[in-house]
Order: sequence, then C-alpha cells, then structure tokens
Amino acid sequence: MIIDNKYNKILNYNVSNPKNPILKWEKDLNGFYVESRVYNGKLYLIIQNLTVNYPIIWNDVKINYNNYYIPIIPDTLLNNFDRTYIISSIDINSGNIAHTIATAGTYETTTHMSKNIYFTYHLRPNENKFFINFLKENSNKYFPENTSNLINEVLDSKIFGDEAKSVEIRIILERYLKTLSNEDRLNLVNRINNDYELYLEEHWEELKKQE
Repeated sequence: MIIDNKYNKILNYNVSNPKNPILKWEKDLNGFYVESRVYNGKLYLIIQNLTVNYPIIWNDVKINYNNYYIPIIPDTLLNNFDRTYIISSIDINSGNIAHTIATAGTYETTTHMSKNIYFTYHLRPNENKFFINFLKENSNKYFPENTSNLINEVLDSKIFGDEAKSVEIRIILERYLKTLSNEDRLNLVNRINNDYELYLEEHWEELKKQE
C-alpha cells in the first residue's frame, strides 16, 4: 500500500509477483495526510481538511452533523478550530470504506494512533474573558459609581459576546480616562495593569489547566 501525499492518492498493489505489481484499488486522499495505521485488515487513516463545517463529502461518503464532533470547551478558552480531521477505516483487500467520522481541530492538534486514536488539543486562553471577570470583581475600585455601573451593565449583557463587550468596555474606559489629568490617568492605568497582573498570577493554575 502506498499513500502518496504529493499526488493525493492511496494506492493498493498486489505484489505477489514483485516483477509485475498489479494495482488492486486506488482512492483520492481528498485532504492532507496526517497519520495512518494498519490493524486487523483495515487501514485507519487520518487526513486534514481546511474547513470546519458539515456535511463533508469524503470519497463519496457524506459526513453529517451526527458524525462530526466538536469538542466542548470552557469559555475561558478561545475556540480557534480552523480545520477538520477526517478519520476513516478502509478494508485493505476491497478498498471499501467501512466507517468515517470527523472532528474539529487546529493546526496545533496532534494525533497518536495505536489500538486507539487519540487527539490532543492546544487551545489558547480567552484573555478577554479573564479581563472581563477581573473588571466584574474590581471596577468599583477604580472608577466612580456612574462609570462602574455602566461597565457592569455591559458586562452583564446577554446580547454581546466577550469580544463585543471588550470593545464596549474599551470605549467606556477611554472616555473616562480623557476626563483625568495626564498624571492621574497614568497612575490609574498603572494601578489597573499591576492589579491585573496579580489577578492572573492568582488564577495561573486555572489558566494553565484550561490550556
């Protein structure tokens, strides 16, 4: 069996006569080769596709939502899935595809195949979420009541996502900072930055656990 990543092919030959190999079957990879194993008469193949959606058609096999797995991640992590990993088992003798499933992943996803197939994800912390939580707990320390209330109103909103909240908060903070003298503004910014560094240190184990 030859898996040719350059020409995007899987080729299976009968080499009982090495001088005259006979092609038994071939298939298109239809993606970027990642890893493969042969076990109990089946080729277990993982390929990578640069989309994250379903349904996906792979070698005439339709992968619907019920066979497409998206890991559930906590909101302290960024969902940066940017590609699909397609896992299939192919009968070596006939070339028939027995099973095919898919899962979302990233460029940094790593795989390991033995009798089982393992996927390891490296997801980055959602720093917007951490800063939002920090402000929720501490905004009244730094800002007058009307500004603090406005910030909390945005933070408690169920309409905006974390990115939109961060943009709105930035606008509110810039507007407030403009009312301060240069010295007061610099002192406040340094105080918030220093306190936020301490906040991250206090939550470091949580942050690392989520990666």
